Order: sequence, then structure tokens, then C-alpha cells
Amino acid sequence: MTPLTVVICTYNRAGLLAKLLDSLIEQGAPKDGFEVLVVDNASTDRTQDVCRDYADRLGRFRSVVEDKRGLSQARNRGWREAAGTYVLYLDDDCTVPPDYVEVALAVARDVAPAMFGGPVLPAFDAPRPRWFKDAYVAYELTDSARALTPEEFVFGGNMAVRREKIERLGGFNPRFGMSGGALGYGEEILPQQALRAEMPDETIWYEPGLVIHHLTRREKMTLRWGFRNAYVRGIYLDRVFHADKPVPERSRLRKRMIETGIAVAKDLVKAVVRRDRERFPHVGNYIHEHTFEYVTELGRLREKLRRASAPSGQKPDPR
Repeated sequence: MTPLTVVICTYNRAGLLAKLLDSLIEQGAPKDGFEVLVVDNASTDRTQDVCRDYADRLGRFRSVVEDKRGLSQARNRGWREAAGTYVLYLDDDCTVPPDYVEVALAVARDVAPAMFGGPVLPAFDAPRPRWFKDAYVAYELTDSARALTPEEFVFGGNMAVRREKIERLGGFNPRFGMSGGALGYGEEILPQQALRAEMPDETIWYEPGLVIHHLTRREKMTLRWGFRNAYVRGIYLDRVFHADKPVPERSRLRKRMIETGIAVAKDLVKAVVRRDRERFPHVGNYIHEHTFEYVTELGRLREKLRRASAPSGQKPDPR
């Protein structure tokens, strides 16, 4: 058994997949020391052509097609197919530095945690708006390698897990995560929560040297996309962290949604007219760092209302 399988779940991103595979070809680690597995989530572009092109350029390379749509479905196919002791998931729109696999193998060998991950640094395919900060799309937890606290989680697009552990946990919930072009989140949080609940002696490790460069596309640097993302994120935050908690009456939730909607409108006016221009030089900074909090709360309330509206004793399907 190889120590590491790098799993890339992909859907209609043949060009980006090729860039990631190029960066894996440049790894300093021995080519026979890890395998690369592409899980094609029923793409309709040139993804299979790319897989054939790279089949002989990586030491150990395989590709499979998963017809069930959704990131969680593809990730489940990945660990089931993996030959590695650890399954390391990479997003298809990232690239990795030449020492990436070496760092991952060192963590697996020297620390041997149940799960581990590292920071996500942004890359861009277009000039950024003046207001857009790297911090809006970066994910960094700490400067030092250490076990994470129960309130900390590794990022799903740069996450390794022992294959035996993810199998024991039942894999990823297909009701969470991206599906085609639909936004979805939380699929990587649930197994981390389950690991801590069911195997409290196991460690989730953060390694700051395990860096990926994650693409932020042009549309993600717009406020329009940001509003949608903040709202959907609120929905999934409630599903992940509050699904089993009681909810207020529907009348109270509707009132709170109206109040929060009004707060969003007032905050947008403040962004233009009365914001602290020293702290928020541009309108976009204020909206991203302040108004979006209200929008995320709207998403949370919407999900609570959905649960409150379900028939007694029945949980609403969160899809």
C-alpha cells in the first residue's frame, strides 16, 4: 500500500485540472511514493482527454468517472478507490508548490494524525478590484504546526484523512457540498465533527508548510457573487452546527428575517454615506467585512424557518 493517494475531484474544468497535474509532475517526492487519482464527476468537457494525456506523465496515475453528481459523491468515490494509507483531497482549481507532497508524507510519517491540512493562499485569473483583499479568500489558521482545537477545522480542498478513518465515519454526506454549478458547503466539517465525537483521542493536525494556491476567479471578486455566497454559507452554517437544536416559532423567525433584511438595507446606505473611510477605504470593503454578516444571518434564519415549517417529527430534506 502506498502511503498517500492524492484525490482530485473535478467537474468541467479540464484546463484547470491540467495546471494542477502539471504542478504534481514537478513534485520533489519520488514518483512511486504517491499516487494521483482523478475523480471525474461526469464532466462534459475535455476532462477525460486530459486524464489520458497525463496517464504516462505521473508515476502512479488513475482516473475514474463518478456519475452521481456532487462533490461529496466524488469524494466518497475517491476514498473507496484510493490505494493510499492517507487520502489527500485537492480542489481542481488549485496548484501546489514542488515540496507539497514531501511535506504531506512527512506529516503522515512523523505525526500520523487521523486528519491533517494546511493553508490556502489565493491565486487570481484577473486583476483584482481595488477593494478586494487577499484575506477575503485566504484560509490560514496558525503559523505553527499543531493539533487543532475543537473549534478549528482544516479546509476541505487541502485535507488529508486516513482512509480507514473516513471509511469508519461513513464518508461524506451527499446532502452537503457543491453539486455541479450549485453552491454548497459543510461536507468537510461533518466528518471532522464526527471524528472528534466518535474518536476523541485522534488528532486533526495543521501544517503551515502544506500550502496550496487556490484560484479566485473573476466572478468571485464581485459583490454580486459575494451576496449569494454569504447567504448560502449562512444556510449551511445552520445545517452543520445547529441542525439538531430547537428553533423558534415561525412567526418569530419571520419577524427576525424582516428585521435582518431591513438591517441589510440600512447597512448598505451606511456603506455609501457614513462608513469609517479610514477603516473601510472602499464601499466594497465595508460590504464584504460588515454587511455580509447580516446576509449570512439571513441565510441562517431561512434555514431555521425551513426546519420550523417541517411536519412534526420530520426533518426537512436539506438539499
